[in-house]
Parts: sequence; C-alpha cells; structure tokens
Amino acid sequence: MSSRQESHNRFYGFHGCGDVVTESELWAQETTINVSFLDGTAAQQSKVMKGIEEWSRYVNLKIRQVPSGLGIQISFSGKCSTSLFGTQCLKVKRGMPTTTLFQIDGENLGWTDQERGTILREVGHALGFTHEHHNPDRKETLTPKQDLPKDYTKTQGRSQEAIKANDTNESYERIIPIHTDFGHTSIMGPPIACNDQEIAAPLVTELTNFDKAFAIVHYPRPIPHPETPGWTIERALTVLGVPKDARNKILQSESPKKIFKSFEAWNGRNMEKQSEG
Repeated sequence: MSSRQESHNRFYGFHGCGDVVTESELWAQETTINVSFLDGTAAQQSKVMKGIEEWSRYVNLKIRQVPSGLGIQISFSGKCSTSLFGTQCLKVKRGMPTTTLFQIDGENLGWTDQERGTILREVGHALGFTHEHHNPDRKETLTPKQDLPKDYTKTQGRSQEAIKANDTNESYERIIPIHTDFGHTSIMGPPIACNDQEIAAPLVTELTNFDKAFAIVHYPRPIPHPETPGWTIERALTVLGVPKDARNKILQSESPKKIFKSFEAWNGRNMEKQSEG
C-alpha cells in the first residue's frame, strides 16, 4: 500500500469545506452517544445541550444526556477548550473529561457569540471532526502553550504522544496529502487560547453550510431532521461540489453507511486527480 493510500485511510476531506476527518474516529451510523456532565451549573449545561441539539439536526446519531457513564464526558474546569475526537471518547475512564469547555458563563442562560462558537467547535470534535490546524493548507506555524500537555494528561488521562498527535504543533506538519481547502470560515477553526502565537480563525458563531453538509455526508440521515427539512443528502452533496452524475450514483446507495462509503470513494478519486494535476 502506498504512503498516499495509507494517509487516505487515516485522513480525508474534500475541497471547499475546510474540515478534516480521521475515519477510524467516526461514530458508527445511528449510534446512541451518551453525554454527561462532570461539573458545571445548569446554565452552562443548558448551553452545551443547545449546541449538541444544533449539530444533531445534521447527523444520523442519537445523542442523549445521562447522569454518568462512558461517552462524551464534559467538564467546565480547565485552562483551554478542548475535546477528544469521536470514538476516542470511549477510551476515557468514567468520571474523567473527554471535553473541556473554558470560560462558559455559569449564570446567564443566553450564550454569547464566543460561547456559541466554542461549544459548537468542541461538540464537532466529539463527533469526530478535527481542528483546521491539521490542514496542510494552513500557512502559520502554531506552537501549543507549554502547560497544555501537562493539563491534558491530568484532566483527560491522555498520553503525551496522543496529545502531540492531536493538539500540538507536531500535528500541524504537512502530513495529509488528501485534505480540504483551508476553511477560514469553518466552525472548526483552532482556539486562540491554546497556542502561543494567539492565532485563531476568524470568530465563527454558527455552523456554515459547508459544516452542515460535511456532517450530513459523514452521518447521512435517510430523512432530514424535522427542523431542517431542506437539508437533504442531495443538497449536502451539491454544497460540497459533487457533480450531478456522481451525486446520482451516491444517492442510489441502499443505506446510510453505503452512502457515506460511496461519497468517500468519490472523494478519494477526486482528490487523487487534483493532487496529480
């Protein structure tokens, strides 16, 4: 297997959205994901559940709040907003955070633009979508704050190696031959609090059409969510720039899993052509 094929098995994307995915960390289609809070006020928890509800309109996953247990475990105690990616969350012991949210006000029920953007980004990570700093189109070189690995090891039980692979400058290298255009307006931009350069993507406070489409093709819903009836799989493919003949072929797939795999296959061929051209 070529190094390009090996990388494609780990990371892939498409031109236009700016998001990046690690395939092995996507949740299985129609999985029920448990969400629990390790701390936080009612106001903080309510804001997070609003963010989860927003993402849930575009994914074929069932997300439910439970008192405790394995899954997405959220804490509001930490020095930075961060989250493990997708099924990495299942490797964390009960009672330890998989997702940490920083500077979320504990009194006001309404969320600020900053809070909304932070929550949507970290929930996106928990669904399996990685930071835009993994994108090799990024021009800046970012270095993590010095205490970040120590903080993650303490709060998430993560090894130094795992932290460097997911959150620090070692993962910013150009290691992804198949990727998306760098998405300056994606909700998945890097948080300013976690790098010494204090570089962050422009403030994005809502899911963009590309973010929604990206979620839909990776977790395709057979029927759109009642609150977003116009967001069909066909619309998502159109937003992502999939040509009509390829769209029609993908839509003929018999199940959500096959739709995702058909899109993945088309995307891989498309990115190979672009890299060769």
